[in-house]
Amino acid sequence: MYNRVCPRCDNDFTTRHKHQTYCSRRCYSQHDQRHCVVCEQPFWSKHPSKCCSPECGGIYKRTYERHERNCLQCDKAFVVTAQSRNKRFCSRQCARSASRLTASRPCAFCGKIFTPQSNRIAGLYCSMDCYGRANRNPDSRRSGDNFTNTQRRAVMKRDSFACVICGATIHLEVDHVIAVRDGGTKTIDNGQTLCYDCHHAKSRREKQRWAFERRQGHR
Repeated sequence: MYNRVCPRCDNDFTTRHKHQTYCSRRCYSQHDQRHCVVCEQPFWSKHPSKCCSPECGGIYKRTYERHERNCLQCDKAFVVTAQSRNKRFCSRQCARSASRLTASRPCAFCGKIFTPQSNRIAGLYCSMDCYGRANRNPDSRRSGDNFTNTQRRAVMKRDSFACVICGATIHLEVDHVIAVRDGGTKTIDNGQTLCYDCHHAKSRREKQRWAFERRQGHR
């Protein structure tokens, strides 16, 4: 048996439970009692709540949680409530003015000086044509870059229907020795027979190199 003193009512009590702190359930339920900031009624809660009910919580959010914030566009102070806590501008006019990119700048692709009218293409390119040419996927298949069926058969026959890297004879594909992006041509001399694994391993290395060169070019 354990002799304890209740921290709520200061009464001595005896318990057989090692971790019991309060003498009764009533004292335990009142150990974290607080008063509602809206109706000032006493209530108990296990959570750090300031209100006794959802109704008082709604009133508190609409009425009491108010603070001032400066507009990001005009630097004018305005009041923010809990319902508009993500508001960053004092009015719609300031929000629209901030969304417009009005400063003249060179195009990221062709270098032409232009004034952006919207942020539809991130304000970096003078036209959708430059945007498309700058962000074209170099790894996409274009009809003019592929070998014809006659060329594929000729390349595989020349390489004895085996991968030139590992010698595999299944899952064969025809690859450009020098990629078209790097100036290679669509001829039999620029073709080689590779298996699926070797072909895609070579493609991954080329993609990484192109991505690195593209990042270096934008700096």
